[in-house]
This record gives sequence, structure tokens and C-alpha cells, in this order.
Amino acid sequence: MVHPTATIAPTAIIHPYVIIGQHCTVGEGCILHAHAVLEPYVTLGEGCIIHSGAVLGGTPQDRKFQGEVSYVTIGKNTIVRECATVHRATGEGLTTSVGENCFLMAYSHIGHNCTVENDVTLANTVQIAGHVHIESHVTIGGGVVVHQGVKIGQYTMVGGFCPVRQDPPPFSLISAVPARLAGLNAVGLKRNGFSAEQRKVIKQAYHILFYNTALMSDRIEQAEKAFASNSHVQQLITFVKASKRGMCSPISIKKRGHSEDINTSIEV
Repeated sequence: MVHPTATIAPTAIIHPYVIIGQHCTVGEGCILHAHAVLEPYVTLGEGCIIHSGAVLGGTPQDRKFQGEVSYVTIGKNTIVRECATVHRATGEGLTTSVGENCFLMAYSHIGHNCTVENDVTLANTVQIAGHVHIESHVTIGGGVVVHQGVKIGQYTMVGGFCPVRQDPPPFSLISAVPARLAGLNAVGLKRNGFSAEQRKVIKQAYHILFYNTALMSDRIEQAEKAFASNSHVQQLITFVKASKRGMCSPISIKKRGHSEDINTSIEV
């Protein structure tokens, strides 16, 4: 069933039993498999593939939602697998957005008012609460749950089944329960074209910012001075300074023969 107000590109392929609601737009070359559902106000960029049972544009699971017009946008070449869901935003005219070349695996969920940038992969059953921001080139392992309002930095890898309650910084490897900083995502950076020298510099900045018992404000000042001309480190510092929930803490460091947790909250 296709609503008469929907716009379907001529090259899109719509399989049987697909439902496309009012004011939806389906871009060139999209494929919607049987029983996929587009609720109202969904826009698919070109080349998207939506698998059976996926529901995009459902009303938000939010008590504040009052039926206002809001949107879901999906960037080009994004794949949404079976039974994944993306909800519209709460707030008149606001949007839940998923970028280009993303891969949302089966039963994953993106809540209202989220921003998911390009080249993001969510493995099976990842659950993203409302108002989460996921930067580009992030991979999140199966069964991960992300608390509302969290921001996940670019090129981060989150291991499976971690409950993420604080912000994972850019370029990080996250594991443990609850989610903790396990170090630099060196393999991910290498795969994405970061040179050995670039990885070395980012690692040095990590040791200053996260593996250090000084006040966070002092760590930031030290890193700013030491890497003033390095754009990747400056992006990292900007992320840390803007964090509202504080950083995921490192699992531990060794100091004088003892294992010691480090507080990475901005308010230290």
C-alpha cells in the first residue's frame, strides 16, 4: 500500500506487502523488501535497502509527544535489516536522522531525536535511546544499550553487551560492564587510513587525557599545548570539553603496584 501523497522514484523497487505512509519520499534505486513499513514523514536517500519487518518513522516512545509533525531521514546507501526500527522525533518539525552508508542490523533500534552520522554500524539488537548523537565511522557491537543523551565519538568501537551511560571519546575502544574505556581503537583507525604516526600521536594524547590522575581541566590544558597543531587531537579535546555526561572511565591503570580507577568526568 502506497499513500497517494508519497513520492517514489521510478527506479525504486517496492516488493509485495510494503506499506509507505503519507508524505514519504523513496529515492532512486531504493529496494523495499516485503512487509517493510514506512510510517509518515520518512525520507530515504538513493540506494537504501530496507529489509522485511523493518519499521521506519514510527511515533516516538516519549510521553512528551503530542502528535506533532516530525521526521525521519535516512541517507543514501544505508541498509536497514529485518525488524529494525527508527522513530520520528519529538517536537514540531524536528528530525531523527541516519546518515549515509550506515548498516542497521536486525532488531536494532534508534530512538527519537537521535543523530547518527555517516558510516555507522549497529550490530543485532543494539538499542539507542532518545537524543543520542553517534558520530561517523562508529561500530557498536551486538546487544549494546545506549543511555539517552549520550554522544559517541567518531571512529569508536563499542564491544558487545556494554551498557553505555557516559560519552565514549573519539578513536576509542569501549568494553566491560558498565562501558569503560579500554584504550585506542588502533585496528579501526588503521583500517580507516590513519597512519602509524597519526595513531601514535592520538595515543599520546589519550595518555594525557585519560590515563592521568590530574584534574581534567589540567589534562585538557596540557594536551592543548602539546598538540596545538594536530587536528585529530583538537577534535578529541573539543569533544571532551563539550561532554555533558562525562567520559567513559578507563578500566584501570597501574600506579605504584596497584590498580586504580581514574575519574574522567568533566566536573573533576
